Amino acid sequence: ALVSTQSTGMSRCGLQDLDGIGSIGQLKELYLAYNEVSDVSPLSMIDTLQLVDLESNNIETLDQVEFLCMCPSLTSLSIDGNPLTQSMAPPYSALIPLL
Repeated sequence: ALVSTQSTGMSRCGLQDLDGIGSIGQLKELYLAYNEVSDVSPLSMIDTLQLVDLESNNIETLDQVEFLCMCPSLTSLSIDGNPLTQSMAPPYSALIPLL
């Protein structure tokens, strides 16, 4: 059952929308690399998230990344390859403590 899923991967599947993702109960790790996601706000409702891989999606603004501040357990975030990171110098992990 999805309610007890702790880790899921949906990389390279053309995913554009994360609506409903919060219904996956105790999700800790989410791998969404190489998709078309631009709105990560649905992830803000998942308190148990520890790792999110959003590499090479369509995240354009820091405002989108700030939604992830509402995830108290988040310790690992990958946003390389998004339009947002085109004008930023790595490491982007420095963003998490600032948000």
